[in-house]
Order: sequence, then C-alpha cells, then structure tokens
Amino acid sequence: MKNLKKILAVAIAVMMTAALSVAIFADAIGTGGTVESTATSVTFKNVLNAWNPDETSIYAPAVSYDFSIAAASGAEVGQKITDSEGVQAIVKAGVGTPTITDSSWTMDETLTAAAAGAENNKNITVDFSSVTFRSAGVYRYKITRDVTDTNDVLDEDTTISVADDKNARYLDVYVKEENGTFSIYGYVLHDVTEDIT
Repeated sequence: MKNLKKILAVAIAVMMTAALSVAIFADAIGTGGTVESTATSVTFKNVLNAWNPDETSIYAPAVSYDFSIAAASGAEVGQKITDSEGVQAIVKAGVGTPTITDSSWTMDETLTAAAAGAENNKNITVDFSSVTFRSAGVYRYKITRDVTDTNDVLDEDTTISVADDKNARYLDVYVKEENGTFSIYGYVLHDVTEDIT
C-alpha cells in the first residue's frame, strides 16, 4: 500500500446560539484546524467556545471531559479507504490498547471570548507506543467522550450549557511495512463509518 499523500482531519461543526449575555458551550470533539502527530501518537483539539458581547475574557466553567478509546467493531469496520492515488484498503479493527488523555477546565482559568465566539482548546493525545502492529493496513479505533459540568449556573447573567456531542469519533491509523518492520505513517479523525476518500 502506498503512502497517503494527504491525510485529512475532519472536524464536526456544532451550531449553537447564545441566549444570555455570556454563554459557553462544549463543542464537538474536533481538530481545531490542526492535527499533530508523531510515529506513535496523535494530538487533536477539544474545543470550548465562549461568546461575550463585551469581548472580554471570562472565567471558565468547571467542565471535565472523560475520553475513551477502543477498537472499532461490527459495521464500523470493513469499509474501503481510497487515497489520493486511487489505492484502496479495507478498514480493520484496531489492535492493542492505546491510551488517551482526558481534559478539563477549572473555574480559576480564563477563557478567550468574543461576540462571534472564540475557541479555547485543550490538547487530547492518543498514544500508540505500547501497541504492536503485525501487518500493514488501516486500523480503526472508536473515541467517545463524556462531559461533566459541575456548575450549571455561575450567576444570573452567565449560563453554562454543556451540550455534549454524543456522536462517536473514529481514528483511522495507517500502518506501513518497511523491511519487515511495521510503523504508523498517518492518521484520519472523522465521524463517519462509511467508505472514505
């Protein structure tokens, strides 16, 4: 299988509206525009958007995010992946036990806010250093997220809305073989399980 020339990270946009003078929303798991990776780990963004007509910084809510990652299964695997050169591969279930970080905001942190909304990011890293791949291919993992909001209302002018996106995200890991050694050469983060180009 040839290396993919372009790896796309697909983020899901969640549309919400702000009802009061200050509103904070927990966005979908996304990339925040970038995905950083090494041979054994990939980092994406967990986004908290903050709106404030005064465009001044505001205190963060106490929101905790618990992430889990597991091998995809059933109808989540078996689809075709097609790269920019038309090379196809069939998605396999992930192997091994990668680790994934959690993230949270505390009430002593400040968020950047704007009238049109401003992104505040925490890095989430998936580490594959303890995973052994024994063949080349595309391995799919399912990422889920639970949100706990420990302070629903800060004061009468500030509403905290943790609109958790319960849809799973899928992380496809691209593994190649060189001289009998298998290594990761790409990642795609997405929300769909059908065939992907």
